[in-house]
Amino acid sequence: MFGMRRYRLFLVVAALSAATIYYLSRSGSWSLDDLEQLGQPNHRYDIPERPPVQDHIVEAPQPRPVPPPVSQDEDVPAVEDADTRVGERIVPVPVPTTTSKTSTTTPVRSRPTPTRPTGDEVLPKQPVVEQPEEGYGRYEVTSSDSAKARWKKPKAQYPLRAQDMIKLPSGAPQKLPKIQAAFSPETASSKQDRINKLNVIKESFRHAWNGYKTHGLPHDEVKPLSKSFADPFMGWGATLVDTLDTLWIMGLKQEFEDALVEVEKIDFKTSPRPDIPLFETVIRYLGGLLAAYDISASKYPMLLEKAEELADILMGAFDTPNRMPVTFYHWAPSKMSEPHRAGSHVTMAELGSLSVEMTRLAQITGNHEYYDAVARIVNELEMWQSNTLMPGLWPLKLDASGCKQALKASEKNAEDNKGMTETAGDKYPNGEEPAIMLNAGSLKTHTEPDADEDLVKRDMPLDDNDDEEDEEDEDLATSSKRISLSRQPSQKVLTEECIPQGLAPEKDAKTHTYGIGGQADSTYEYLPKMHALLRGRNKQYETMYLDSMTTIRNELLFRPMVKEKDRRILFAARREFRPKAKEVKKREETVYEVTHLSCFLGGMVGLGSKLFGIQDDLQLATELTDGCVWAYESMPTGVMPESASVVPCPSLDVCVWNETRWHEALDPRRDERFEAVRTWNKNQKAIYEKSKKQAMLEATTDKDEASTAEQRADRTRIKNDDLNVKRDAPITSAGKPSKTEPDLEFDEDIDAETEPPPVSSAISFTPKTALSHEKYVRARIQEERLPPSYTKIVDPHYGLRPEAIESVFHMYRITGDERWRKKGWQMFEAVQAATQTEIANAVVKDVTSVLGELGDTMESFWLAETLKYFYLLFSEPEVVSLDEWVLNTEAHPMKVEK
Repeated sequence: MFGMRRYRLFLVVAALSAATIYYLSRSGSWSLDDLEQLGQPNHRYDIPERPPVQDHIVEAPQPRPVPPPVSQDEDVPAVEDADTRVGERIVPVPVPTTTSKTSTTTPVRSRPTPTRPTGDEVLPKQPVVEQPEEGYGRYEVTSSDSAKARWKKPKAQYPLRAQDMIKLPSGAPQKLPKIQAAFSPETASSKQDRINKLNVIKESFRHAWNGYKTHGLPHDEVKPLSKSFADPFMGWGATLVDTLDTLWIMGLKQEFEDALVEVEKIDFKTSPRPDIPLFETVIRYLGGLLAAYDISASKYPMLLEKAEELADILMGAFDTPNRMPVTFYHWAPSKMSEPHRAGSHVTMAELGSLSVEMTRLAQITGNHEYYDAVARIVNELEMWQSNTLMPGLWPLKLDASGCKQALKASEKNAEDNKGMTETAGDKYPNGEEPAIMLNAGSLKTHTEPDADEDLVKRDMPLDDNDDEEDEEDEDLATSSKRISLSRQPSQKVLTEECIPQGLAPEKDAKTHTYGIGGQADSTYEYLPKMHALLRGRNKQYETMYLDSMTTIRNELLFRPMVKEKDRRILFAARREFRPKAKEVKKREETVYEVTHLSCFLGGMVGLGSKLFGIQDDLQLATELTDGCVWAYESMPTGVMPESASVVPCPSLDVCVWNETRWHEALDPRRDERFEAVRTWNKNQKAIYEKSKKQAMLEATTDKDEASTAEQRADRTRIKNDDLNVKRDAPITSAGKPSKTEPDLEFDEDIDAETEPPPVSSAISFTPKTALSHEKYVRARIQEERLPPSYTKIVDPHYGLRPEAIESVFHMYRITGDERWRKKGWQMFEAVQAATQTEIANAVVKDVTSVLGELGDTMESFWLAETLKYFYLLFSEPEVVSLDEWVLNTEAHPMKVEK
């Protein structure tokens, strides 16, 4: 007993000792006071109070980009930094880098040193949204009265020497062929009818313009249903600037001058939006200002001043190693101070549709810098044109960075990149990243590849020379997003990852798409227009146009199967390439589409047929334009959808309408549907049978268990009764109880079920029946409201687009055929009836429905393009003559110099 007490005492002492050691280890002090506190009740550890948290965390500095080396005769200020010079090479001093791993120490915090705001640190925070697939830069921002960042002219990261600048072509201008038809004098009645229509169109314009002035000015757009406004294009007043030349053309001179008062107030040096959508800004704002300056015979110098002010801001987007522009340009000083390169996921139209506006500005001002910016893009497109998957055309998405990232280098530095999960697209739109390559071959390291290794195979996507891979390997490679190069740990690592290249297919893309509709359209449109604007001084545009048209004619044009016997119409298809697809048939597919954005093609082909003397193309232009007119006429609202699919004829020859063939196209997977239902029935029946057996087994088991329990109870009762009988039995002479009754034996099979248990009523199976081909087709036509020839309405909305009436206008001016005016008027009446609201016009959500549901949007091109083309269609031929003016892709007229 005494030993047990002594053992308990030992345990108490040991526990107290352990507690003492633990406390002293936590306190870090072995003083007598600490020992005394152990015995005090309600003891709490004294944890030192942490300093208050400040708003600013001091982080390790990021490595500074290395400036490009320059020749000794250049007057470029030296850059002082912490880099160490070794011979002719600048070697960055290593700097500590941070990782995303959780640290066990408290971060060092301090008050930030007061500095003047220099960048987007004072921009209002905006919600992060994805750029639309079209890439055309709609990104609505909220205006703020708070302080904003202001643009200031940055120091060039990659200065262009004067001797390297590409200047406007000089020499005698070429005599261009006459484009417009020779119109006959009109009769008095036809003139009055034309003027009446002209006035109706003008009143429609006034209605929408007044709605914008009342509810939208000075914002980008008016919301025609809610009577509010929106700012998707920098908040500078997109509709205001976009509409200037329309006001002048329609003879609304007082409205024009009132609008100029508002234009003069625009401050292009600041915006609540952090990035400038280069394409949209050039075609709407810069094009609008230049056109208003030209159309008003240069009477308002302020317009040119504003155009130059805006252009000087935009020129920073071209300050990249390969001079390809950053299509979403971060204009704030803190961003401009960083070297950048063009994106690796760029929409072709955004890159190739800047030339008309910048060239015209160079012509007016004599500043060759503007022309140089776009001439370099055209040079790159020309070099690549014959080496793409469809020679003559370019893919819809491309890599303009000029930098091929070597996989080996990425793997080599994978360890350094741990914890860096931000992709280029997270921080920079369209994959635009800070530049890591200064100039091709300008920065040498011991790991730089030889010149032969720098060559890029341009007729295939990156890495397409590899053998066909497994789908799993392909998915893994594609899903491995590259880390933003701005987050790399050192300049040396960045340099190792860049191999110079020209324009190339989009990085990491499984599908490479070629077409002339959305994302590509205006690149091709500008080829003949630049030829006209430069008066043929540069043969480059003619050559590129002819090469592209050869491929368009041979590879993309198709004739849809339509009911009308004498209707000869054409559309342009889309081609998709998947070089690594397992199935051979999926490696190259043609999509027979009808899209509103591709409706410009008829006008372009008609213009090219006149400029370059291709007489046969005029018939193609007629059939392409009439195809879009047919698309308007085919809908119950009389308005064309954004995009749809149709049944093609086997060749470009006219084919007879075949109802059976249309129905087959509506049910292309009939055999698969039937097989899917058969497979489903088979699988469900197997599941039912298995469930039925399982239910029977479970029911039998439950019954057996119940029966066994009852039998055990009976056995226990019988044994107890037998024991009582034995106790009461007489004792024999042998001393044992006598048996007065025989022993009872237990029957194990008592109450056994001979019939299977009932199956739960919840388990049932009813075979499905596939819809017959006839019922399936009828259902699709009815539910999807499909007119004859259509197989799918991909996007049923109408966004007030101008492309169809643009081609109708061009065809009327080129041919003088009055039938185009009749077609155009029919289109106008349908569009006006479907879109007009109380204050303006709105987009139609579904052109296949007569319910008239509208969306709360009116883009600026409704006033800048659509109504302008309707108006010009019924104007006198000399108003904005195609022999004297070039219309940019936003219908802004640029003067062709004589």
